[in-house]
Amino acid sequence: MKSITFTILLLLSIISFSQAQFPAYTFSNTGIDKGYFLFTPTDQNGMAPSSHYFAIMDYTGHLIYYFNGYSQATSSIINFSLFKNHLFSFYRGGKFFLADSNFNVVDTITATSGYYNDPHDIQLLSNGNYIILAKELVTMDLSGFNLFTHTYSPGDSSALVTCGVLQEFNPAGQLVWQWKTQDHFTFDEAHPFWLFAPDTLDWSHLNAVEEDLDGNILVSSRFFNEIFKVNHTTGNIMWRLGGSHNQFTFIGDSIPFKGQHDIRVHPDGSYTLFDNGFFYPSHKAKAEQFLLDTVAYTATFIRKVYAANFGFSGSRGNAQFFNNGNVMIDWGGMSNDNLVFSIVDSSNSEICRLSFDDSLTSYRSYYYPELPFQINQPEISCFDSLGYTLLRAPEGYAKYMWSNGSTTSSIVVQAPDTVWVYVQSGTMEGMLSSKKFIVDGNTQCENFIPNYNSGLLKIFPNPTTDIVFVSGKMVSLIEIENLLGQKVFNETYSDSLMTRVISINNFSPSIYFIKIKTEESDFIYKIEKF
Repeated sequence: MKSITFTILLLLSIISFSQAQFPAYTFSNTGIDKGYFLFTPTDQNGMAPSSHYFAIMDYTGHLIYYFNGYSQATSSIINFSLFKNHLFSFYRGGKFFLADSNFNVVDTITATSGYYNDPHDIQLLSNGNYIILAKELVTMDLSGFNLFTHTYSPGDSSALVTCGVLQEFNPAGQLVWQWKTQDHFTFDEAHPFWLFAPDTLDWSHLNAVEEDLDGNILVSSRFFNEIFKVNHTTGNIMWRLGGSHNQFTFIGDSIPFKGQHDIRVHPDGSYTLFDNGFFYPSHKAKAEQFLLDTVAYTATFIRKVYAANFGFSGSRGNAQFFNNGNVMIDWGGMSNDNLVFSIVDSSNSEICRLSFDDSLTSYRSYYYPELPFQINQPEISCFDSLGYTLLRAPEGYAKYMWSNGSTTSSIVVQAPDTVWVYVQSGTMEGMLSSKKFIVDGNTQCENFIPNYNSGLLKIFPNPTTDIVFVSGKMVSLIEIENLLGQKVFNETYSDSLMTRVISINNFSPSIYFIKIKTEESDFIYKIEKF
């Protein structure tokens, strides 16, 4: 297959765009010929302004859609994904959002009163309901547990403990099922490694939820180092994998997972997870697939994919296993590497990767070989005249951002060039890209139809949105006045150029008069800015 390698090294006019609108990245692909990636660039701590992005990228490395919440420093964004009901989901500013294929928000989901939203996960269930992770603050007497501060000190007698909760909502937003960690586990089941403070602490740290094939619920607890299964009817624990109360014999992996993320089930009955291997020198981060026998209580690991640098991952991450043998891994807070995600083939050879130039990560990343709908990208129209090409994006959008840094709805380019434009699309307030537009000798564009033609002097287009061409004669002076007679543009010229391009993008929509002085005569024409 043809190798495709894209390194986003931006020229001066685009560096500003990259730095202000989206972080610079490097993408390489030697084995994927279709599909889209969804991810949320974030710093290692997850709280800096750089954690306020989400994005859709195609298999060529082109950014199809992105949201930059840089100015909204309190609205951290994570977990951008696509459900089977064709709705996008993401977490921002304390709630889960659902949005349609036109990037319009159609619903929000929040934990019920008395509970706090947990951004780690939301899933669509087979019954059409949504299940989310939530938190409850509970006061506990932990003075009898000598587990804290890595010195096995006792806890506080009135400690404030964050406990994990599951909440299920129907499409009308009504809570229909709830399950609490503290009703089914004792406090000492958390690994002491995670118990830092004796008075205020996160206990279970649930980070993934998944509906199993039988309709019951799989849950990942990072601080228990455990995956457990909850009966969706009774709430009882059906089995426990990993951690201090592990019920299974591990076959094919002698080191149990630690600080894991993203438990998922597959149609063949196998399970996958991302094992972070947090701070265990001999325990490296990996994606793994396994089978469970709940009669013999064995966990047989059938595939493992390690990072190329064999480091641990401090947090975050997920894994997707595909039928063709490919595996996509978001490496989370991978140590000693800028790698965000990679895809390996059936022989575990890397065929695709994304990294950010400034060590950003993504809480989770997803690859979709196909989307269940077509993204309605804006179409660029083009017009040619006198060696110039005018590219125009559709009207009516609140914001425009061209790949060359321009923020008008139209730009003028000269061949050869390749450009694209982003427009603000939908109530998600993100920027949607056009397809790349190649300007060369083969580009088929419409000809400009001059609105004024006095001999050789032409003024076009008219009406216009942002650009006026004055062409056909050597011009020494151009002035533009508004209806009040106020001069809003004044420029003199001493060269012999036969075409002038005037930007009126900052003008208010109205009628203006353009005065043009040439060697032969003076001209006054009316132009309309809309």
